[in-house]
Amino acid sequence: MSRFILCATAMIALSVGVASCGGGSGSPAPTFGSVTPPPAQTLAEAVQQELDSQLSEGVIKYESPATLRVGTTGVVSARVGYQTAEAIEQAVRTSGVVSGTSSIEVAPLMTAELYGAAFDVQPDTPREKHIPPGGSAEWTWTIRPNQSGDQLLILTVAAVVTTSDLGPQQAGDDFVATIKVRALPFSFSRWWGQNWNWIVGITAPLGAALGWWLKRRRKDVPLPPPSS
Repeated sequence: MSRFILCATAMIALSVGVASCGGGSGSPAPTFGSVTPPPAQTLAEAVQQELDSQLSEGVIKYESPATLRVGTTGVVSARVGYQTAEAIEQAVRTSGVVSGTSSIEVAPLMTAELYGAAFDVQPDTPREKHIPPGGSAEWTWTIRPNQSGDQLLILTVAAVVTTSDLGPQQAGDDFVATIKVRALPFSFSRWWGQNWNWIVGITAPLGAALGWWLKRRRKDVPLPPPSS
């Protein structure tokens, strides 16, 4: 019996509490606004944020020969660093004429590669290089053109950074240089060295045919009549 009275008392107290919260019959019921959570960051945004935190503004200076002849060699160089444009320009000018300058995003680990469809490209330095804080690094390549005309070289430079979600990533830029390649002047010795095999292959059967024709012609010539 005492348990029933206790439960009934609790129900009456609950009813009174609800009525007092409602403010009576003429008061509006309380409303609670919903809180919208902020949108979750996408994977691409997270990776880009990590990239930006590891990249710094830098400068690239690259140079290449203005002209070359087919078969001759030249040197292309690129210097990348945290230094000012003037400092890097001075460093590159010690080895040739500067052909291009641009701002670039720099990281402690950088890569550089050179391509050219009309060139044989031989790297003289490693593809990956570490750049010390406030310093720079230089890459060089030896090139040999094999086609005449205005030929393109493409320099690809990338900063290598590590992200927590996707691992190592590269943020790179391409730079294009045009080299005017001249044809070599005519040289009979070079022409003969390049073409003697097919010339001999043609003249040998022609010589044999000519010898057979001369031999046959001598047989067909009538002998003169004997003198009286």
